[in-house]
Amino acid sequence: MRIAFSVLISLIVLQASGQISYQKRIKAEGEYIHPATGVHFPDTFKQVFERIEITAYNSEKTDIGVRYVDKARNEFSVFVYPAVVAVSDRLTMAFFINSQLTSQMTKQKYVRPVKFSGEKYDCNGFEAKYLSATNERSYIQLFECGKWLFKIRLDTKLLDSAAVLQLTKEIQAFFNPSKLTELRPLSPELHTQISKAAFIDSLFLGATLSCAYKDFEWIKNNVSERELASGYPGYYLEAHKAAVLEFIRYGNETNFQKTEYAKAYIKQLELLIEAGFLEEFIWESNAKLLIIPNDKTFDLKAFKKWKRKNDFDIDYIGKYYTNYFMPA
Repeated sequence: MRIAFSVLISLIVLQASGQISYQKRIKAEGEYIHPATGVHFPDTFKQVFERIEITAYNSEKTDIGVRYVDKARNEFSVFVYPAVVAVSDRLTMAFFINSQLTSQMTKQKYVRPVKFSGEKYDCNGFEAKYLSATNERSYIQLFECGKWLFKIRLDTKLLDSAAVLQLTKEIQAFFNPSKLTELRPLSPELHTQISKAAFIDSLFLGATLSCAYKDFEWIKNNVSERELASGYPGYYLEAHKAAVLEFIRYGNETNFQKTEYAKAYIKQLELLIEAGFLEEFIWESNAKLLIIPNDKTFDLKAFKKWKRKNDFDIDYIGKYYTNYFMPA
């Protein structure tokens, strides 16, 4: 376990492909091969969609988007761009930024986790559906793939849900985001960045380190190495639960002197668990973008009422540490 005692602000402010600060068209005849990754972009897809533009979003042409349109004006774009260090919330933050850009013009209908399984590696992602004022539907999928991010955007007025699902699967299969992971897979060795805010006292710092490791321990025991090669999966509800419970255990079983803040923080967490709202707290604190059991439901109205009644207002423990992986 490698620990760094500083703040990762520069690493979790992520870029979103399609930024307006730099855009330059790339001219290409026939198939275009992305120099940085080797991804192939044919001039036609399924003999139906015509490639109409290739755009570079940086001067190195590592960040690109390629747009395809059919005769009915259905269209999709594929974006490939470099990712920052694989911090635990990298995918969540990247998806949030892309959602913000899209939701300026449309209403979000749903967001949920997705996974692409390749020959060697698996890529986790999130997908969302948006609806515009003119009834155009937009679908976005974003995957983390080791040192790269891979995004699909599909816009249509005519295709039904089944046709959208089929087309999306075909796009995934052809462009295969897991091949990006193959270029430089991540090593599942824990690196942890500790926020300065955790240095309240020795107990709080120790508890933060302990729960960061418990988070990683759950990941190592429950997530395949095929998946870990693509990113640190900091979006499993059960891993977050294990980390919070470890923080409380450490706080109660060690003999370090506690500040009043640390005492109050642990007490608030204990009250939360006694009330049965730990999972709701984790869900809300992570922008409702987590991988959860299929049968899991949340009672957010009751949680809101309980918070008001009990004057509950503490920062989520995830604020105090960031786990991450580096390339092998």
